[in-house]
Amino acid sequence: MSAEPGRRPAADHPFDLSGSVALVTGGNAGIGFAAAEALAGAGAGVAVWGRRSDRNQAAAEALGRFGGPVLADTVDVADSDAVEVGFDRVVAGLGRVDCVFVNAGISRHASSFLEITPESRDEVLGTNLLGSWATLAAAVSHMVVRAEAGDPGGSIIVNGSLTVIGGVPGAEHYGVAKAGLVSVVKGIAVEYGRIGVRANVICPGFIEKEGRPGPRIDEVEKRGPIPRYGRPDEIAGIVVYLASAAATYHTGDVITIDGGWTAGVL
Repeated sequence: MSAEPGRRPAADHPFDLSGSVALVTGGNAGIGFAAAEALAGAGAGVAVWGRRSDRNQAAAEALGRFGGPVLADTVDVADSDAVEVGFDRVVAGLGRVDCVFVNAGISRHASSFLEITPESRDEVLGTNLLGSWATLAAAVSHMVVRAEAGDPGGSIIVNGSLTVIGGVPGAEHYGVAKAGLVSVVKGIAVEYGRIGVRANVICPGFIEKEGRPGPRIDEVEKRGPIPRYGRPDEIAGIVVYLASAAATYHTGDVITIDGGWTAGVL
């Protein structure tokens, strides 16, 4: 690897991830699994974390068809000790981590702000903010150690939300977690850019779950510039880009992929 921070060896094309390793939290379904597929398809070794071992195993089997190394592990990111141990297992099993897609999270909605219970608030913040924080800390620590050994660089990607742009009644706890992560990511980008560590947030719009649109489909069809829910694979491409040599000058950004929803006149 060149001494220039963030510079990857020459590849056949700028999105070639051959020889790199990516960790995807919440990687056994939805956007996480679509990203894991895309990363594996681009040549990366992939580690998948999730809370359900059966889904993790199914994800690992599906990713195996790309021919690269795959590791699946049952990790609840809300447990900071489990995150630290799990990250060590990824490094031990796959040798390194070049990209971390911090995707694991939970969604809870109430009828209004005042109806959000302390239990729901703490559960959402514990997973979405503090769990992501623990994952980010493990990732940055690993990348700092690598840089000190003469192997600089790395890409950190956080799955955000449109709630960092606009308010959603009854989801203020979810929104504050995602908005807080934007601040953390920007801080990481500023602090560790000199060793080639890049950090960015992506904010998906309305995305199908298990092939089905959600409850706002009528509104999206009426008002959306692209009048449908997006698919998880339509988010995965930006993850590959941010993990790749094509994005070595791209950091500290918040990227919206929402079919033009937030560009429309409200």
